[in-house]
Amino acid sequence: MFHKSNERNAEAIAEAATRPAKPFVAINLEEQPDVQTRPCSRERLVHNQTCLINQGQGFLREHGTRIGLGRHVFQSACQVSWPITSRTCRPALELNAVNEKISTRDAEMRASAGANEDMCRLMEIPGVGPTIASVVVAAFGTGNSFAEDRDLAAWLPGRLHPVEGQI
Repeated sequence: MFHKSNERNAEAIAEAATRPAKPFVAINLEEQPDVQTRPCSRERLVHNQTCLINQGQGFLREHGTRIGLGRHVFQSACQVSWPITSRTCRPALELNAVNEKISTRDAEMRASAGANEDMCRLMEIPGVGPTIASVVVAAFGTGNSFAEDRDLAAWLPGRLHPVEGQI
C-alpha cells in the first residue's frame, strides 16, 4: 500500500502539469466555504430534532400516552396538557430551541440564496429551494469546471449515496 508523502505529491503535481488536456480543479469562491457549512449545520440540527422527538415519544409511552408519528404531531401533543415530569418536559424544551436554530439556518440560506445569482437561477427549477440550491452551489461553485452537462452527470454517481435506487 502506498502512503502519501511530499515526494509523491510533488511527483503527482509534476505529472499533472505535463497533461495540458486535463482540466485542473476549480478554485473555490470566497463565500463557498461559508455556503458549505449552512446545509451541514442544518442537517445536524434536524438530526438532533429527530433524536429529541424520538426520546420524547419514548418518555410519553412510558407514562401511557401514545401519540402519532411525526414532528408536527409530537409538537402539537406537547402543547396539549399531558403528564409533565422533568423527564418528559426536557426534550420538548430542547426541541423548541432546536426548532429556533433550524429556522435561523433556513432564514440564512434564504437570504444568501436571494443574493446569489447562481442560486436564484437554480431555484427557478421546480422543486429546488434554497437548501438544494445552497448545496449545489457549495459543491460546484459556478459550474465552470464542467465543460458540458454530461460531465456533471458523470461526476455525480460517485458522490451520491442513493437509497434503494433513488437519486
